[in-house]
Amino acid sequence: KFDVIIDTSPRNSDVGLFMGMLKCNGVYVRVGIPLGSDMNFCYDYIPLIFTQKKIAGSIVTGTRRMKRMLQMTTDELESYGNEAEEWNSKIVNFDQVNDVMDDLLNGRNTNNWRYVLVW
Repeated sequence: KFDVIIDTSPRNSDVGLFMGMLKCNGVYVRVGIPLGSDMNFCYDYIPLIFTQKKIAGSIVTGTRRMKRMLQMTTDELESYGNEAEEWNSKIVNFDQVNDVMDDLLNGRNTNNWRYVLVW
């Protein structure tokens, strides 16, 4: 079970599936807005009350702020990542998400991989 789940999917998702993966007092965060034709949101509030889970959201920042953030990152890039270990990542197909979670939960992530799930 997770403390926080950040959903950045461009599609409206079944929130119930995510809420079931949260611990008590967990937070589901939706970042970004799905297409206008897919904007409906529905979830039963009773489980929220008894498990004290939370649903939060944030829109993606505007273009000007995004450009500024990327520029700041570029300006500072030389001071980060000088050690190869800082950039360890492993690209995994999304259908292997259960294996990844099993590795993380059982401490088998000895390479300190940052897993990147791809569809």
